[in-house]
Amino acid sequence: MEEVRVLPHEKISGFLDQATWWSLVAMIVAIPLAETPKTICFVSALVCWLARMVITGDFRIKIPRLGWFLLAWLGAVFLSTLNSECGIKGVRDVLMYVSFFLLIVNVVDSERKIMQLFWAVVIGIGIGDVAGLWKTISDAVRLHTEMGRLYILSLGIVAPYLVMVLSLMMGVACHARWDKKEWFLVGFVALLSIAALILTYTRSMWIIMLVVIFIFVVWQKSWWAAIAAAVLIAGLGLGLATSSVIRDRAFELTKLQHDASFESRFEVWSGALAMVRDRPFLGVGAKCFMASRGKYQIPDGPTDLSQAHNQALNVVAETGIIGLAAFLVWLGYYAVFLFKLAWSTRSNLVRVLWLSAIGSFVTIVSHGIVDASFGAEVALLFMLIAGCLIAAQNLGSSREERTI
Repeated sequence: MEEVRVLPHEKISGFLDQATWWSLVAMIVAIPLAETPKTICFVSALVCWLARMVITGDFRIKIPRLGWFLLAWLGAVFLSTLNSECGIKGVRDVLMYVSFFLLIVNVVDSERKIMQLFWAVVIGIGIGDVAGLWKTISDAVRLHTEMGRLYILSLGIVAPYLVMVLSLMMGVACHARWDKKEWFLVGFVALLSIAALILTYTRSMWIIMLVVIFIFVVWQKSWWAAIAAAVLIAGLGLGLATSSVIRDRAFELTKLQHDASFESRFEVWSGALAMVRDRPFLGVGAKCFMASRGKYQIPDGPTDLSQAHNQALNVVAETGIIGLAAFLVWLGYYAVFLFKLAWSTRSNLVRVLWLSAIGSFVTIVSHGIVDASFGAEVALLFMLIAGCLIAAQNLGSSREERTI
């Protein structure tokens, strides 16, 4: 029998495929854990992917329609830096989100890979939950005080990330056929994530998590979602009974006009509107809100002053009307895409990823009323879920074509 010879460039291509994939998996594990490893893994995946295209001479890149809208948004963000004092930091961030989305769409070509990415998310947030809970509890014991606000290693915005991860876990659990160890791992990490979510003391995200769970229960009739709702409500009930911090946070919801956090948002919103009036078309520059707050006399307060505490207001203040239009167009297209997909898909995998995507979409839009949360790790997780959904849709289409 004649031996099949593998050409050197085919070996290199295969190696680069593996390097791209495992760099991507490692990056997803590192997203909530550490900034530097996350960035290194992302750059490694991107470089290996581009190098493979050069070696094979195949420069075809799958760009779904959502990808084109995202590229238009990237262009609008770049325009905002032309007269900005902050340079290209904002462009760099959005470039990472869009590149990551395109990587997922082009590299994920099987259900097995989608599940590997899912487990990477679970492992990453599981480690982050343990680290965050350990620090919060140990600090409270050491200082003999109530538990303070929970933070997770490199996560800048913890609560929305946790809600999106829980949405992903509930969605995939509707489709998965796991053994007992895998069910135990997912259930354990979900419990840790719910506990961590409660200890972030983020009232809006408690409500949004319950809304997302309600959507899962109504649409999928998922017992996983029902259990998550019971655990979250029980945890909040326990917190109300034992924690003065949670009681105070809940009580403040009944008197928002006297809530210091809510009052300070009005001052931040006024400053953001002043930025829009001053620079209506291109804004003050992507990621320049913090640097510009002194000029627009935004006072110090209990809220984070690096953003406008409203997603649309933050986008228009930093990137102007052009940037806001581009942002709303891609977000609107994604909403229409999800609506149409709900009634057209026959793939079980697409259906459960659609549920996860709905959870992430509701999180971003709802929380965007009080915070500009679409950025950093939250944006990457959003792009991961959207990319996997489109990849799964492509897999379903390919199967239908083969059947025909």
